[in-house]
Amino acid sequence: MAHMVRPSADQLVIRVTMSPQFMDGFVMCLATKKTAARLHKTMADLSTYCPEKKRPDKYGLPGNFTVLSEMGEVANAMLDQKVLSVIKRYEESIDYIHMSDQYSGPRLQEDTQPTKLPEVKKVLLFGFNVPGLGRVSVEAVEGMKPLLQLVFYCIDKVRRFKLSKEAKQKSDRNRLKVEEEF
Repeated sequence: MAHMVRPSADQLVIRVTMSPQFMDGFVMCLATKKTAARLHKTMADLSTYCPEKKRPDKYGLPGNFTVLSEMGEVANAMLDQKVLSVIKRYEESIDYIHMSDQYSGPRLQEDTQPTKLPEVKKVLLFGFNVPGLGRVSVEAVEGMKPLLQLVFYCIDKVRRFKLSKEAKQKSDRNRLKVEEEF
């Protein structure tokens, strides 16, 4: 009933689980400012490994986006010209792109103390807003084809990406520090 009074956008969420050998250890998220704040607060990997939000203009992104990245090297590599051109062209349709080797889902509540390290997976998550505010047309869905191509491009890019020696050491240190806290 509430959607009839004020329609809300449908969202397409794509989750890709990567094979362990095909993704280096990093956490990165590109999202609209509002979504980035929510994800940073609720997702365990983002709140643990990405303590600060980076300005979008540093990466050539539109102003309504925020970048959360464990290491600058990762954001610089993932946000290449091809990705940036799709983001700029479909700015209204992209809610978030979340890449993580430490994805364990939403954070546990503050009052519950975990007894063991959560099980993590190497995951790519894409959240796209479907145009039409609840009245989705075939044309609108067809128009999202470049976003699906972006998903496949990112899968291949992550698979081919290798951290530098220094970044790999930093990544390993970060994961070891989190392990020691449990």
